[in-house]
Amino acid sequence: MNNTKITELPMIPFKKITIGEKVSIDKFIATLEHNEELLNLDTWKNDDDAFYAIVEGRLIFRKLEAHTYIFSMPYGSGPLRYALMQMLEDSTMMGCKCIIKGIPEKHLADFKAAMPGHFDYEINTDGTISAFACKSYAFSVFNNNESMVPPPTGEMFRK
Repeated sequence: MNNTKITELPMIPFKKITIGEKVSIDKFIATLEHNEELLNLDTWKNDDDAFYAIVEGRLIFRKLEAHTYIFSMPYGSGPLRYALMQMLEDSTMMGCKCIIKGIPEKHLADFKAAMPGHFDYEINTDGTISAFACKSYAFSVFNNNESMVPPPTGEMFRK
């Protein structure tokens, strides 16, 4: 198990998507096997407000809306826990809420196993799932209690 504390992680190096960057993104997407995930990714890469990063073998898109970092499902084969930890840290350190959208149902168990108790989940009208960072988790980071144990409550960090 990775004992990295959340505050030891570097900020994710997000980049603006440009024509040149789309070539790299398309190469990454071409390695994915699931058609429904490709449709979700196409929406993100064509969003003018979205930024992208490749973190430890995971492609992540991010946009900012009303003090909330909205992330895509972290696609790829790298360590899911590491990508999720970085997404949580970036959001928390910037004082933003964290939502991960477009999680296919078949990946829900992977999310729950990678970061047990750190997210609450909601099914969207398109059948995908959104993950909301728990409020108590964000507060534990600010109080230097980043032991990576599940937060004590399931109170969601959203209003």
